[in-house]
Amino acid sequence: MPSMTPVPSRAVRLPLRLHPLVLALAMMPMPLFAQQAPAPSVNINEYIVRGNTVLDPRQIERAVEPFLGPGKTLADVEKARDAVNALYQQAG
Repeated sequence: MPSMTPVPSRAVRLPLRLHPLVLALAMMPMPLFAQQAPAPSVNINEYIVRGNTVLDPRQIERAVEPFLGPGKTLADVEKARDAVNALYQQAG
C-alpha cells in the first residue's frame, strides 16, 4: 500500500464572527463596486468676464452660450473658460 503524506490545507480558517461578513460580501453584486457617482451638475445662467478691454461682449456671449443652462458640470465651465481663452488668443 502506498504511503500517504498529508497535504497542507490551503483553506483559510476565519473566526466565526467574520462568517456573516464574508457571506454578505460574497453575495453583493460586483457592478456595485464599479459604479461611479455621476458628476455633480448645476444650472448656469451666466458667465461674468471682468476686466475685458479687448473683446466685444457679444463675442464672449456667443462663445459661452453652449455652456449655459441646466445640468452643466465642471467640465462645461472649463470648456467655457477655454472658449474665452481662445478668443483672447485669436485677438492677439
